Amino acid sequence: MEQKSLHVGFLTSEYIIPTKNISGGLASYIKKVSQSLHDRGHRVSVFCLSDRDHHWSDEGVNIYEVKSKFTGFPRVISQLFSPKTDFREIITNSSRIAKRVIKVNSLEPLHILQSTSYKSVGIMLCNNSRIPLVTRISNFTPVYRNAGKVGDNVNTFSTALTDWCEIYQLENSDHSFSPSKLMAGYFSLFSQAKPLIIRTPFEPADVILDNTFLNRNFQRMKYLLYFGTLNRMKGLEVISRSIEGLIDEYPDLHFVFIGRTHKDENNRSYADQILQFNERIKKNLHYIPALSKEELFPVVQHACGVLIPSLVDNYPNTCLESMQFGKIVIGTYGSSLEEMIDDGETGFLVRMNDIMDLQSGIRRLLNLSKDQKEEMERNIGKKFDLMLSEDRIQQLVDFYFKTIKDFKRSTAETQLTWERLYFLNKYHELRVGYFSQLFKNLSKIVVHFQKWWKLRSSREKP
Repeated sequence: MEQKSLHVGFLTSEYIIPTKNISGGLASYIKKVSQSLHDRGHRVSVFCLSDRDHHWSDEGVNIYEVKSKFTGFPRVISQLFSPKTDFREIITNSSRIAKRVIKVNSLEPLHILQSTSYKSVGIMLCNNSRIPLVTRISNFTPVYRNAGKVGDNVNTFSTALTDWCEIYQLENSDHSFSPSKLMAGYFSLFSQAKPLIIRTPFEPADVILDNTFLNRNFQRMKYLLYFGTLNRMKGLEVISRSIEGLIDEYPDLHFVFIGRTHKDENNRSYADQILQFNERIKKNLHYIPALSKEELFPVVQHACGVLIPSLVDNYPNTCLESMQFGKIVIGTYGSSLEEMIDDGETGFLVRMNDIMDLQSGIRRLLNLSKDQKEEMERNIGKKFDLMLSEDRIQQLVDFYFKTIKDFKRSTAETQLTWERLYFLNKYHELRVGYFSQLFKNLSKIVVHFQKWWKLRSSREKP
């Protein structure tokens, strides 16, 4: 390509908006990568779902908030799927994002679009014939849903529809990639797509550390830290059931939890669940809903270690941020953490959903001699420096240029305006062809779920 700089559009369900309490891994990833691209001279526009239509600039990155809204589906169809089906959300929200992309593209042409697989926000821009679309696997909903499920009624016809949308978007994007081999492998099992592996970029945060919160609360405390969203998939229930026995062995040990909390099947927040389950030793437990990076990072630096016993994950930012400060992480086999941690050298790996093994991993950490701990921290530093030397932002840019170069435009389609194509082709395709294609593939979806269930069952066996 002749262009030396690109105009990149990100399609996402979330972004870090100062006035809202959004701080998840996907939002953090989009902000981090978009800012890094901007700093390297590329133009970036982020199209994110929101509760309003709004345009603003985040340090040079254009943010287009797109109001999420339900429209256009007859009641009989809604009732056919389920009263609260997410399928309507996917089509409606992706349509609204696509319209905003069309408008922006007509004024400031975009070279490439990157969509998250989560909530299939890019499905309406597949095969658009004008701008190449790549999909990044942020997760695979069936895997996350089954890892976090409580009852047996999680795989319904409605969820099959939404899962199909993720597979459809991935297979009909011009290219796709995943930060972890784990998620790429899952999608390859359920679809014909063969995503590339492009690791999550990490560039050290340019923040001035504020030790005020640390000094006021944890300065003289020996603690293990969990930070990020509190939910079942991140292993919070396993941590909760591991705490009491460890406190009996190490009375001066504390557990600190920082981040927004989800609710369990009984409508209790996971933060409350941990405190209630460990009522006897709750003085050793500390929950903080959220901290800025300036306040959070000193707490990470001072921790004895970081707990990430995920049931499923996708090369998480929390592990990268912990490694930045040389912190020893306890992660789990089979969750993608094994792609980041070398057991016994740069951290510890335990079996997922295993209370005894997590306790054993924590003991290994706490019983390290000073020399052993310092050696492990040096190994972490070397591995992190190696990650930085890979220049993953440039790898992503190279991937964009290759996708644009390979992009094939249809001369017949480009004779029409893209807006006309959008309404005549895309909506016609969904209205007429979608359901016949869906039911044709329904048996295939069932087979895929059976494969997933067998795979999950085999992985749970010790």
